[in-house]
Amino acid sequence: MASKKKEFDEIQLVSKLSFSGTKADKSRFIFKLVGLALILFVIGVILCVLIVTNYGERNTPQARCGVVDLFDDGRKNIRLVDHEDPSSIIAEIGLNVHEKMYSHPIEGGVEYIWRNGLALVVQDQGNNCTSLHWSGLTDIDDYPMDCFFLSGRNWYGGAELYQQVWPFEKSVMEMAAYYPQDTINAYYKKLNAFGPILGRYWVNSQGIAIVVDQLSPLVVGINMEKQPDKLCLSIDPNQYPKTSVPPTLNYTVCKGDNVKTTHQAMAQKYFKKLTSGIDLKMMEDPVWSTWVKYHAAVNQKDVEEFVDQIVANNFKCSQLEIDNNYTTKYGDLDFDPVKFPTPKDMIEKIHRAGCRVTTWVHPFAEMTSKAYAEGRELGMFVLGGDDRTPGLVMWWEGIAAAIDVTKPSAYDWFLNRLKEFQKDYTIDSFKFDAGSVSYLPFQYNLNGSKIPSDYSVQYAKLASDINNIVEVRVADHSQDLSVFVRFLDRDPAWDSAMGLQSVIPTVLTFGILGYPFILPDMIGGNGDPDKELFIRWMQLNAFLPSMQFSHAPWDFDNETIAIAHNVMNIRASIMPTLREGMENAVQTGDPIIRPLWWIAPNDPLALTVDQQFMVTDVYLVAPVVTQGAQGHNVYLPKGVWIEEFGNRATHNMAEGGIVTYNNTALGDVYYFKNIATQQ
Repeated sequence: MASKKKEFDEIQLVSKLSFSGTKADKSRFIFKLVGLALILFVIGVILCVLIVTNYGERNTPQARCGVVDLFDDGRKNIRLVDHEDPSSIIAEIGLNVHEKMYSHPIEGGVEYIWRNGLALVVQDQGNNCTSLHWSGLTDIDDYPMDCFFLSGRNWYGGAELYQQVWPFEKSVMEMAAYYPQDTINAYYKKLNAFGPILGRYWVNSQGIAIVVDQLSPLVVGINMEKQPDKLCLSIDPNQYPKTSVPPTLNYTVCKGDNVKTTHQAMAQKYFKKLTSGIDLKMMEDPVWSTWVKYHAAVNQKDVEEFVDQIVANNFKCSQLEIDNNYTTKYGDLDFDPVKFPTPKDMIEKIHRAGCRVTTWVHPFAEMTSKAYAEGRELGMFVLGGDDRTPGLVMWWEGIAAAIDVTKPSAYDWFLNRLKEFQKDYTIDSFKFDAGSVSYLPFQYNLNGSKIPSDYSVQYAKLASDINNIVEVRVADHSQDLSVFVRFLDRDPAWDSAMGLQSVIPTVLTFGILGYPFILPDMIGGNGDPDKELFIRWMQLNAFLPSMQFSHAPWDFDNETIAIAHNVMNIRASIMPTLREGMENAVQTGDPIIRPLWWIAPNDPLALTVDQQFMVTDVYLVAPVVTQGAQGHNVYLPKGVWIEEFGNRATHNMAEGGIVTYNNTALGDVYYFKNIATQQ
């Protein structure tokens, strides 16, 4: 019994020591328990901080700057969020910047600084605008890229593209330098390029607009493979002329109530102001061009027969344009005496027929021309990489030098030669071709500017110094010039990238970029359209600020001539509205040809319609642009609309909706008057 009791007591002792033990044992146990509790507390605090930080990143702005809130995660990710709608992310900033950043508040905003010297200042500019200014961009591995979300919004503006779409969020473009280029030339060379008409300006259906500073060596990408559904802005100084000025990326983001009010405010603030309108005769009567009809083989006999045909078929004429290859050499301003033996007599005949005369000109001089010899001696051409001799360029008619219109002496030399030619032959004006940066020599050196677009701007300005009867095909930040701005050549096709269905998206884009005086390419395109395509193209063009024929109605048949006369009567009936649109454009910068959202900025369908347009706020035009159409659908926004054709039915639309027409005939033209504008 004693042994069992001892065994029991030992068990008891072990048991008691396990839970109480000696004082030293108790102290060690309590210390361990407290330590464990502290560890659990620290872990809990860390988890809470991570949760709060993550929540704060999504729900609490690190800075509020004008119309946007900024969120950053303390490492590299910065986001812009619409201040009025925090769930709406506008952009991701500095996507390819990988180093840790530091931030501190500044007046009206915040400054971010990276260890490599890169800096970003985001600051409230007032008037619902926020500026973003990247600096410290010299000697870094990757330039910052800021990407704006396209999905969930409709976007407008940007540039003329090889494949023009409206809205432009359907476009695709890998990163490309953002200055005027020939997209047709780039397409065949498989190069990414923005077109000769462009602006550093975009606006979306949410009422958010972006405008980029002209000094930034900008590159832009849209729906890139690695950044789908985004419009991305960055810089690449290597694609721009060398300069001692440190590169920067500067732009402003603004917000308004809707796309229309935002655009109007941006146009007033950032677009240059027109000082006068364009030539009314060029708006009222068609331009007739020799190009598609006769090409480079044109001669005096062709021109005189052409004007005889215009008169005989009872068509009016603003001017007859003598196009390519009327000179002895490209660059020389004269008439080839073999092809044009008595040019003054020819021009007098054209004038007697009620037509003015314009001729095709460009900034190039081929190496065997008198212009090249004189210009080289005087130093009038764009220099190449050696900064001493003219850089040669391949254009569509061979190898030539380009006059440096950014150099004042060269500008005056070219302008004076044009005016002398104009005076000698009583020529009324000119068609200015080319002028885009893609037709400058490799490693070009502009005398008067480090901004490539300035070449195009100065070229367009030189054209406007002749008079307001001219046409140009380049524009960037040159909304103040009273000139007609022309499309790139179109294809004689329906739905190709440059066919009939590209016309309205291009017209609307030009208008949003601040160029209201639009000269579409020749009716039917640059080629041989069939009768149906020619007629549908003509019907669309009748409502635009100007019309241009080369192929003529009498090239087809009597039915085409009759339809053409009806089209010209329609144009005459809407001409007062076109003239009022021109006057309004001078005063306000509003486009003459407007998207449907101009009268319905909150209508989801009006924001996306790409084959209808408004002539000011008065006429809604819905041309037939599909081959062999047996019927036609028209979208009418909310309002009261009267058909300006057929039975002149009235459509009282309580909300936007589609009106369907059956049995569409070749001569049918669908356009409607907006009764709201008459009240």
